[in-house]
Amino acid sequence: MDLGASELCLSFGGDFKYVSFVLLYCDLKSKALVNLRIGRVYLIHHDGTFPDSVSHTLTTLFLDSVQFTYGKPGFEAILSAFPNLQNLRLHESKEWYYWDGSVSSPTLKRFVYRRDDDTSGPKPCVKFDTPGLAYLEYSDVVAAKYENLRLDSLVEARLDLLLTAGQIMRKNAPDNVGFVPGDVSTFFKGIRHVKILCLSPDALDTLYYRGGEIPVFNNLISLSLGSDRPHGSPYIFKKLLPSLLLKAPNLQTLIIKVWCKERVMY
Repeated sequence: MDLGASELCLSFGGDFKYVSFVLLYCDLKSKALVNLRIGRVYLIHHDGTFPDSVSHTLTTLFLDSVQFTYGKPGFEAILSAFPNLQNLRLHESKEWYYWDGSVSSPTLKRFVYRRDDDTSGPKPCVKFDTPGLAYLEYSDVVAAKYENLRLDSLVEARLDLLLTAGQIMRKNAPDNVGFVPGDVSTFFKGIRHVKILCLSPDALDTLYYRGGEIPVFNNLISLSLGSDRPHGSPYIFKKLLPSLLLKAPNLQTLIIKVWCKERVMY
C-alpha cells in the first residue's frame, strides 16, 4: 500500500456464505492514500484490540458490505485506524449488518449510511457524537432509542427512516400496551439546527407515528418532501405539512416530490 497511490478501490466480490476474504488494517498502511473504497470483505485487527493509526492522510472512506467485529472494537476501529477521516459512507446489503449504531469522531464532516434491507429489527441505540458533522444521509429502520446527539454543526440532513409494524401500532395504542421502542422525537430535536432537510415518505410516516411534537427549525431554509418511489401515506403528508411549515419560520424553499406512475412530478 505504500506505493504512493492517493486513491484505491478494493472489491472482492463473491458471496460471504461461501467465500471469505479477510483484510487486516495493517494491510492498508499508507502515507499517501486519501480516498479508499472497500467492498465485500472482512476487515479485522489481528488481536481484537483497537488498531493503531494506519493512515493519517485518508479523508474519504466508502465501505460497501464490509464486515468487522460487532461490539468492541467493531466499528470504532475504523475511526481509530483513520483518525483524520472526514467523509464516511457505509452501505449494508441484505442479511449483512455491521454498523452498531454509534459514531464518535471530531473530524467527520459527512456521514452516509444506507441499509438496503428493511425487514430486520431496529438497532438498540444510535449515537452521533460528531460535533463537526455538516452532512448526514441516514437510511435505516428506526432505532430503539437515540442519545448523545452532537449535531450542532449539521447543515444538511437527508432522512429515510422506516418503522416496524409494532412501532406504527403504538400511535393510538392504549397505555396498558406498555413501552414500545422507536421514539424519534429526540433525534429530530438533535437535528433542529439544519438549514436543508429532505424527508422521504417513510420518514414522514415515522415523524407522524413516533415523532411527538415537532421541534422548531429556526435555521431551516430549504425543505424537500417526497421521493421517486410510491411510498408513504397522502393522509399523513396532508396532516404534517402545515405543522412543518409552522415550525420553520425562516423557510425559503419548499420542494414537494409526487410520484406519478413512471415519473416524478415537482
